[in-house]
Amino acid sequence: MAEKRVVAPEKFIGVTTDTKSTDGSTSVRPGASWLEVDTGDMYVTHDGGSTYSPKMETVRTKTKLVTGSSSGRGLVLYTANDVICDSTATGTTIAFPAIAAGDGRSGYISKASIMLGTSGITPRLTMFLFNALPVGGTLQDNAANLHVQGTDSAKYVGKIDWVALENIGSGNSQAIATPSTYGNVPLWFNCASAADDLFGVLVTRDTVTAGTNVTISVDLVAEQL
Repeated sequence: MAEKRVVAPEKFIGVTTDTKSTDGSTSVRPGASWLEVDTGDMYVTHDGGSTYSPKMETVRTKTKLVTGSSSGRGLVLYTANDVICDSTATGTTIAFPAIAAGDGRSGYISKASIMLGTSGITPRLTMFLFNALPVGGTLQDNAANLHVQGTDSAKYVGKIDWVALENIGSGNSQAIATPSTYGNVPLWFNCASAADDLFGVLVTRDTVTAGTNVTISVDLVAEQL
């Protein structure tokens, strides 16, 4: 672009849904800044208001906790590498809605915890994460896992491992993955261009009997960029 002289630039404040000020409406000069008070993001214009770009020195992360839930049918014994989901016919993924700050945005998963609505089972578990619903592999409870297929490679974000669940006394079986433990976190992710969510497929690494319709709760802490 051509060099622009910045003289007494204006400062504007609004929310994400507001239309940013333009030269035609307010005589905006190059270098004017625009603060979105609901997101904390700052933008600057180089051409008097027709184009606004993120002000890079103010980029900062925001922490968000997102909970996904499901249930394992648990009708028969799970063998190692079986999918755990809510149906033996056509199951659903574990959804993590609005985990990014906006459509197509990215971030890091810095902590992942899982809890089952039962006690006394301690399998190793793995969750495969995608930024769109996977179409390959299998999504049936008790079926052998076939993820990740080539058809989903562009959607694949990575996997989180929980080394082994544990319970103290009669408490629910649970596990946590953090940067100080094994588990592949922090895990960078980037959402699809028109979406802000992620989808997980849970797989057991060990043979286990979980019981009928055991509940599953997964908490992901995301550092949004």
